[in-house]
Amino acid sequence: MAHRGVKAKALIMAALVASSVCLTMPGAVAASLVTDYVFAGGVSGNGPDASLTVDADETFYGTTFAGGVAGEGGCGEVFKLASVPGKAMRVETELHRFNCADGRNPVAPLLLGPDGALYGTTYYGGSNDLGLVFKLTPPTAGSSKWVETVLHSFTGKDGENPIGQLVMDKAGAIYGVTENGGANLLGNVFKLTPPAKGKTEWTETEILSFDYGTGNSPMAGVVMDSAGALYGTVSYNGGSNYGSGVAFKLTPPAKGKTAWSYTALHVFGLDTNDGNTPESELIFDSSGALYGTTTGGGVATASGGHVGTVFKLTPPAKGSTSWTETVLYSFIGGADGSAPFVPLVMDKTGALYGTTSVGGSSEDGTIFKLTPPAKGKTKWGFSTVHNFDYTDGASPVAGLTLTPNGVLVGTTSDGGSGFGTTFKFVP
Repeated sequence: MAHRGVKAKALIMAALVASSVCLTMPGAVAASLVTDYVFAGGVSGNGPDASLTVDADETFYGTTFAGGVAGEGGCGEVFKLASVPGKAMRVETELHRFNCADGRNPVAPLLLGPDGALYGTTYYGGSNDLGLVFKLTPPTAGSSKWVETVLHSFTGKDGENPIGQLVMDKAGAIYGVTENGGANLLGNVFKLTPPAKGKTEWTETEILSFDYGTGNSPMAGVVMDSAGALYGTVSYNGGSNYGSGVAFKLTPPAKGKTAWSYTALHVFGLDTNDGNTPESELIFDSSGALYGTTTGGGVATASGGHVGTVFKLTPPAKGSTSWTETVLYSFIGGADGSAPFVPLVMDKTGALYGTTSVGGSSEDGTIFKLTPPAKGKTKWGFSTVHNFDYTDGASPVAGLTLTPNGVLVGTTSDGGSGFGTTFKFVP
């Protein structure tokens, strides 16, 4: 299958057709967006397809799908964006330039480890050109060079084409997802265990090999709760519970066991008004509920529809085992956007923010906000808070990141000078 960036472009074209009716959305809010950096292609990088990682000093870290060399092409890079007094935009520093053998075409966000190192994946590259997991170690005293180490190069049988965010447990083990490969060739969830004392090699374990029953073609990484359970989505599934994707849970092995337990929390698309084809990571709220987006489905209206949803999954009530799905918003297309296939972020008030890759007043994508219901009500309020217009970016195919000071930051894969941008948005 195509990687997320390529698939995103196909979804954008489909959504443009589906959202050809122009709408004026109630509740539209004046923009408060500032372009932080404009990629110029070549050595500057080309096409940031992943969300930004922010440290405590509000420094941004990210990747570009291509670039890193003069002219067209390149295998991508890892970059740092820092504020410099007297400069309106952030200044980019290239931390690592991929040479294809050590990684090619990163599409997932970076994980900032407790040791200050950056962990990430590339969709291609490595010893088999099937993708890899890497670590970038910060410079030692007296040096300015970050050092890349390939932690695992996929072979196909153990997965291929890693995609989505990584998570790390308290012991330093890393968990992630591959879109393809694995025992059933339909993608997997994997674990990378740090080297034993005196060793240097990380050990990869396949936790779950997707099949047509559990679901297949995962396009997003997993999230972890305080008990070490993993939650995620797959875009398609078959078997007896046929539908258009699944939200699932993986429970760690019981003491003395090795097998993780799989539970389907919700099968999408069984209801005609439900969303389908989820491609985003899930997020938690303080009560343990999960939130996410789907690229298709939802309620159709005379103005359009079936172009994506925002949903909530509520944990089982006492004495029950069933999670409850609620569609919080169904996109119509046009002014409110289409095809939201990125994770949401939640602010301290419980409001949700996200992006659509297409739609809005210029059809270049949007930032949207969902406000929790007023007391005694059930309906969430929807508003488009920014319309991209190509000059400030286009096609945001990555999720937003909420900084410690409450600012939303993100990337667009297109627009600006034609190679993508980074931006900050003050709610």
